[in-house]
Amino acid sequence: MTDGAPLIAWVDPGLVSGLAHYDLGTRVFGSSQHDKSGLLTRLGELDDATGDHTMLLGWEAYLKAGGPQAGTSEYSEEVIGLLKDFARTRYIRTLTPQPSSARKLGSKVFLRRLGWYKPGQVHANDAAMHVLADLMRMKPRMPVEIHETLFPGYRPGVTIPT
Repeated sequence: MTDGAPLIAWVDPGLVSGLAHYDLGTRVFGSSQHDKSGLLTRLGELDDATGDHTMLLGWEAYLKAGGPQAGTSEYSEEVIGLLKDFARTRYIRTLTPQPSSARKLGSKVFLRRLGWYKPGQVHANDAAMHVLADLMRMKPRMPVEIHETLFPGYRPGVTIPT
């Protein structure tokens, strides 16, 4: 699956969890939705496929906030606990959990442009936005294929986008 380059996986935890991953070696993206047992099975398959445990695992942090939009943390916290245990037992490096607002950098418009958007799969798309946001924050810069698809013709310091 990979040539030693990491596979980046992000989870949108909940009763139905979204999972998205991008292999920096093969440049392959995938996303899906799962219940908690299906999520752990799929993560195990991805980790096994890397062969050298190069997976980096992140998840959306559940922030306890008040107000009418606040959801229940029961399922999210349970899945996050399972992810932490999974990462520990498989020696997988974890990424800093991100609030839901962090995924906004990788918008649905960008997912559509990349061909990553899955209609009707809200949680998979949320996880995909986290993967994309993570790739966009990469230093020195995001993978070239993604950069060129999202910002065609733009070269930092050389051209001004039109």
